[in-house]
Amino acid sequence: MEYDFRCFSDYERVEQPHNSYWCWAASLMNIFRILHIHEDVSICDVATQYKKQIDITVSEDELRTCCEAFSRQGTPTNLCDITIDADHLAEFYSRFSLHCEEIPTEELHGFIYDYEAVTKQLEEKKAPIVLMCQGAVSHITLIIGFGYYNDCKYYLISDPIAGMSEKYIRVSSLKTHDRYKPLRAWSCASEVATHVRTELPKDTKFTEKLAVFRRVFEHNALSFSDPKPPLNALSVFSSDFQKQLVNENPWKSKTISVATILSALEALQRSCSDDYLRSLTDYAPINTLIDALRNKHSELVIPPNKTRYLEEFATEIVHGLQAGERKIKPVRFPNNYSLSKEWQSVDDFEDALKGQPKIQYVTPKNN
Repeated sequence: MEYDFRCFSDYERVEQPHNSYWCWAASLMNIFRILHIHEDVSICDVATQYKKQIDITVSEDELRTCCEAFSRQGTPTNLCDITIDADHLAEFYSRFSLHCEEIPTEELHGFIYDYEAVTKQLEEKKAPIVLMCQGAVSHITLIIGFGYYNDCKYYLISDPIAGMSEKYIRVSSLKTHDRYKPLRAWSCASEVATHVRTELPKDTKFTEKLAVFRRVFEHNALSFSDPKPPLNALSVFSSDFQKQLVNENPWKSKTISVATILSALEALQRSCSDDYLRSLTDYAPINTLIDALRNKHSELVIPPNKTRYLEEFATEIVHGLQAGERKIKPVRFPNNYSLSKEWQSVDDFEDALKGQPKIQYVTPKNN
């Protein structure tokens, strides 16, 4: 097994405020944090500066009121809740000593899907790549790292939406990805940053998880001294993994050997499956995700009718609007949890989930 994952680290991540269109501003703030520049600038300062640029009729008092309101309530007022015109991005970011060059449209796909070109750019420019993605709506994110696992290559995408956090996405999957399909991209470099490294450091947070991933998920009671753990121990594995296991062992058997689990895991590790990396790359805590589901842009956090894995509780959910209200439906969870599989409000789901014990990870005994 060969792997290496590297990323910009040692920074305090800034999230896009709930109920806002400030993905572009949050991404700019994250560049500041990564490069340790403009540490006295706030996300509202960024947004109001752009508002002033595109609307010469707005007064300084109105802009000040915007930031005062944002400081109180954590969400921007309608006056300042604006998105950026992508044609303005390079020029506006340059106001903060960032030199950003857009990758020409005709070269975009050739560049983004060229792992060596992107990693070279990140290493040489010593700054993230700004990536506009085409999902449900256009969305500004950053490429802040990269890595490979055997022959599988990945970019670390920093998504400013609350609940999304940072994820390694397989390079080849970007072409058809439902959230991160490349639309436009900018290569940036700082004119003033002094806190830079000669190379991107290893992503120790990720590689530590990767090093212990040869384990089986189950809550508390499962003993791996038992050569045949119950099949429900597999309930929190990714769907790709489950399919491989089911092909080898009928569900009706209710038991499956540790050897079979480890064999299937090895095959999955070689498959370049994004599903396999899901448990390793989802850093968003449950509180952040629940708060995100209250966001009017919930469909960007978790596309309706697509599952999201809550690692702390080994639970998969879907969400959607029911009679105009955001609802959650648990679809898979540990067998000793008391959860309803019916549609329920975000508050009811949060109360029920937090009443369950968090899962514990254990390493199977190889004997």
